[in-house]
Amino acid sequence: MDVEEFLERYTAGERNFAGLLDFIEIGLNFTYMDLSGADLSRVNLEGVILEGTNLDNTNLSGANLKGAYMEGTELNEAILNGANLSEARGGQANFINTSFVNANLSRAEMYQCGFNGANFSHAILRDAFVNHSSFDGANIHQCRFAFGRGLL
Repeated sequence: MDVEEFLERYTAGERNFAGLLDFIEIGLNFTYMDLSGADLSRVNLEGVILEGTNLDNTNLSGANLKGAYMEGTELNEAILNGANLSEARGGQANFINTSFVNANLSRAEMYQCGFNGANFSHAILRDAFVNHSSFDGANIHQCRFAFGRGLL
């Protein structure tokens, strides 16, 4: 399925795209789109641009978001279990009550983000850099991280 077909089907009301998308185009642009509530589990969105995108209540379990640009992205109450967010970057994004169980956030660079109530249980945060962000009530139980460049 190409990007145009995806957007047509999403606009028509379809929300379950689990495992159907393999967008490997670096710089794929979903800027300011409303994709809330979609099932995008196991999709390949490496290098995607998600600036200002609404992904609230979205299932991105097992998705590849390596190198995603997430400036101002809304991912509240989303499921990112087992997702690859390594080298993702952006700021002023919200991940309130989002689940990152077993997610890979290695070398991610985030600033001024809200991670309140997020679940990072067993997540990998090696060399992640998170600056001026809030983690009130976040679960970092058995989280794997190193302080190479600074975290929390």
